[in-house]
Amino acid sequence: PSPTPSPTPTPKRGVWTLQDGRNGYNGTRDVTLNRWLPTTPLGGEGTLQLRSLAEAGVLITFDLSPLPENARVVQATLELYLMHRTGDGPVSLAVYPVRRRWEEREATWLYARAGEPWAGPGASGVPADRDATPVARTTLTHRAGWIAFDVTTAVQEGLTSPQGTWSLLLRAETNRPETFIFPSREWLNVLVRPVLRVIYDQP
Repeated sequence: PSPTPSPTPTPKRGVWTLQDGRNGYNGTRDVTLNRWLPTTPLGGEGTLQLRSLAEAGVLITFDLSPLPENARVVQATLELYLMHRTGDGPVSLAVYPVRRRWEEREATWLYARAGEPWAGPGASGVPADRDATPVARTTLTHRAGWIAFDVTTAVQEGLTSPQGTWSLLLRAETNRPETFIFPSREWLNVLVRPVLRVIYDQP
């Protein structure tokens, strides 16, 4: 008689919502890099400030240790809550993978961490600071509310990278001056802090 084929195991699907203050999670790190405050660390501020014309960017990362080590990321979404913007009309926001280690309470426009300058101000050095191509991009058309970026490939890479070496840089890419304000991980209202939603399969 022919042997009975073994059934193919079905991967176990899981969902994690990573947000500081939610379910005991405290793994978000975020900071504004401000051209006009080139040596002032802003990692403890309650808001994140993004400016066009390369005047301010936002660094953010999440501790992925709650996810299983062998997880395969199906979808990962970075969500930020826009509280205020100074202009109207569509604006392109882009997210770039960052290749340098940085410290939340030490990073500034000029330095990734104490004593270690960026290759280019504001983490602009390519490829030493960040990739030349964004991992995600979205067109912002509203004045307030949630903004989502598909960062699946960046999070999958982060799972296999040494702890603390994966992160993202948010930039506003428009030729007109504009400022965008988001709650940081220190914002009082937990519900509008930065969020990373991850859907994954576990063998």
